[in-house]
Amino acid sequence: MESFAPKDGHEVIVLEYDRGRAEWLEPRKHNFDTGEIENLPEICFLFMTRKQFTTLNKQGPDLVSGFGAPRFLAKKPLVELNGYFGARTRREPPTGVGSNKTQNGVRECSTWFRIFIKMLRKVDGGGTRAADPEYVKDIAKDYVWHEMGFFSNWKKGGDSAGDDGSTLRILCVDTPDEMPRRIRELLEERKEDRPPGEAASFADPLALHGVLLDKVIMLSDVAVWRVRDRVRDIEQSRGHTSVGKRFEVMHEVGRHGIHVSEVLEVTTNTISSLLEYQSSLHQDVGLNLGPEYTMQAQEYGRFQLETVKSMKLRSVSNDKRLDKEITLAFNQIAQSDNTVVKSIAVLSMFFLPSTFVSAIFSTSFFEFQDSGWAMSDKFWIYWAVAIPATLLAPIYMLFAFNKPKKLWITMNARMEKYKRNKEAAKTEVNSTV
Repeated sequence: MESFAPKDGHEVIVLEYDRGRAEWLEPRKHNFDTGEIENLPEICFLFMTRKQFTTLNKQGPDLVSGFGAPRFLAKKPLVELNGYFGARTRREPPTGVGSNKTQNGVRECSTWFRIFIKMLRKVDGGGTRAADPEYVKDIAKDYVWHEMGFFSNWKKGGDSAGDDGSTLRILCVDTPDEMPRRIRELLEERKEDRPPGEAASFADPLALHGVLLDKVIMLSDVAVWRVRDRVRDIEQSRGHTSVGKRFEVMHEVGRHGIHVSEVLEVTTNTISSLLEYQSSLHQDVGLNLGPEYTMQAQEYGRFQLETVKSMKLRSVSNDKRLDKEITLAFNQIAQSDNTVVKSIAVLSMFFLPSTFVSAIFSTSFFEFQDSGWAMSDKFWIYWAVAIPATLLAPIYMLFAFNKPKKLWITMNARMEKYKRNKEAAKTEVNSTV
């Protein structure tokens, strides 16, 4: 399959709607220059890389302003921002004079919004979304950022009764390589959802925004589940990987999870702003949009918003699951340290009593004489006192911590369980006979 990833330079990808055939054509490569925006197909998507977008903006402000967006969007603060939505609406000049002056409808509408996606590499085996493509192309990295920017420009055509002559061009920046084909597939699905014989309508300046959000939702879903797959791998590695080795992995996955949750929150705000603008725009009678169309468009937008909110909650759930794993790892380390301390205490109980006895008596059971080392005939006193003291120390500790009682309760419970199982087995044999 031919790759449709935009190349660095001026070679971009164009997805065009053919009005005569009433269908979306296959994505094609196109040598683009900022001065030919008006010569682009009347209804189209234009896909380019972030590097191309930056290069073209440095050559002049024609790219951003050509889509009706403010030139400030090309400035560094906006380029590095993780999300926003804005719009600019132009109306027809008012007609009449004085008190008879009337405000005419919308003649041009431009929107711009930005949505980030952080995509992790697939886990071994593919994970939950194994059928989706691998978005991380750089083998040296474990993730990739898609800092997607969308700029739309709609101009009303000469036929006020329909959308004939209306133009709608959308610039898509830093989208995944598969985006042109996937957008076309989604547009074809929408075509099948329409009643037979009903053509696509471009009288709505936001007619193609819904399909963009559909794809954003699909990408966000994959991003959330890629984090979930990492969290699940960590959960399943409890008995196979040491706690110390898991901490670095948990830190990295936690960092990715925080980023995914953050951009989903911003995406929710962006879509909310878009829906507010859509509601205001659809009230303009000059657009000639039917009440059923506007109602369904706004209903679908609210549905998309709720979908992103649900994904945000799932992402938060991933973060909480990872927090639980980190807490468990800390507790396991604390428990391991406690075991070591207990071992040292047990060893101390075996050596301290005899040392204590020796210190109390201050006796020297050995001395060096001319004939060599000599042992005192009172050495038995040391053993007579040290051995009972050594035995009594752990026995005292057992009773002090109520160990015998707990041990008796545990043994008694096991005996009762054994008797019940034996009686159940005997009953089963008798019933079989």
